[in-house]
Parts: sequence; structure tokens; C-alpha cells
Amino acid sequence: MFNKLKEIYEEADNIIVFFDVPPNNKLAVKSYYNFIDIVKRELPYYKNISVIPIICIEYYICKFLRAYDYLYTKNTVVSEMVKYAVVDFRYEEILKVLPLNNKKARQTIEKVYKYIIANLELPCMRNEFKYLPNTKIRDNKKMWGAFYEKDCNCYQVTYAEGYNYRQIHCDIKCTDELRLKAERLYCLLPVFVVNDSNSVFIKEIGIRLKHVGIQDVISKMQIFFNEICDTMGEPKIYVREL
Repeated sequence: MFNKLKEIYEEADNIIVFFDVPPNNKLAVKSYYNFIDIVKRELPYYKNISVIPIICIEYYICKFLRAYDYLYTKNTVVSEMVKYAVVDFRYEEILKVLPLNNKKARQTIEKVYKYIIANLELPCMRNEFKYLPNTKIRDNKKMWGAFYEKDCNCYQVTYAEGYNYRQIHCDIKCTDELRLKAERLYCLLPVFVVNDSNSVFIKEIGIRLKHVGIQDVISKMQIFFNEICDTMGEPKIYVREL
């Protein structure tokens, strides 16, 4: 990851690195601390870098889907998992609801959020893709994952001989553009950077902007991880300032 950081680094930039740190994934926790040590060691050469731990990006995708009424499921197990993993974090209840044969999700919390997304009703929102037979080439005719890559245009109104015909292929009747969805998700992260190219649009879609210092973000995430680790019975994760 640090090689990628060096590749995109520009001295004039403020760079924020979001690092997945599921509390019950020991390897991820160790990797986070190791990455922090590497960045600290290289700081004389690479400045204006902040590393912010998050549970996993799927956690924020789930919050995004629910916050904007995209999340649609008829699966009672998924609904219960959303209730206990997204709305109000209650790890014991998650384990009660989680299918017993899903060993991966029982081992590390990010798999819980992956499970939720993978089992949503609409295939376009599932975190998986379909490939052409015997290849690694994406089959663009399949809808899997399309919600995150293109404008929503499955719900359309057509006109013929003076009559309106609604072609309904989307249970939530979503017509949102990709840019709108992307900015909504982006602004749910613990901190985000705005500039002239996106600040006006973000305000236009009703998202309030507030300036925060990186220390405020670190303090907020430390409280967040304290609560999550305590609920899960896992060792405390230290959100380190560089």
C-alpha cells in the first residue's frame, strides 16, 4: 500500500488514507500498525498524510444504502443484520442472526457487511461481478455491481400513441446518476476533502459541509473504535496521529 501512496503522492496535496481495521481480524490490525510505522518513518519525505482506520468500506456502503433508501431486501436475516450491524451495533445479536454455516463472517466483522451486500434483493447492488466463461473479463450485460458503476436507468417511462407506459425493472424505482451516488457515499466517510469542482454540487444535493481538523477526526474515530472493540470483546485499537 505504501508503494501506491508514493506513486500518487504530490507535495501540495493533503492525503487521507482509509485503512480497513476490523477489530477481530488480527492480521488487518497488525497491518494497520505496521503501515503507521512505515509512514512515520518516511514522513521527512512525505508530508501532509493522515491515516484513518475504518471497520471496512462495506460498513459505509451499508450505511449509504440505508441512509438514501437504496437498501431493499425481503430476506429477514439480512434485515435483522442491518438492524444490529448498521443501525445499532450489537455484536451478540449479529452472531445470533448470522447463519451458522457462515464461518468467515463469524471470524471477522467485515465479512458481515460483505454478507449483507452480497444478499441484497437487487443484483446490481451486490458486491460481486459476473465474468465471461473461462475468463476474467467482466460481462457488462449482467447487472451484478452495476449500481456502483453507472447511472440508474432501469426504471423508465416510454411514450407510445399518446399513452405512458412504465417499464419497471427496478423495485426501488431509482433514477439517480452515478455522480450523485458517489458523492453521497463519499460524504459518509469519517472525513472528506472538497474542492471547487465538487463543493457546489455537494451543497446542491443537500449535504452540509463543516470544516474539521484531523485531530477532531482522530478523536471521533478513537471513540468509535473504543465502543466497537468493547462491544465485540476485542483489544483496544489505537487511532494513532502521525
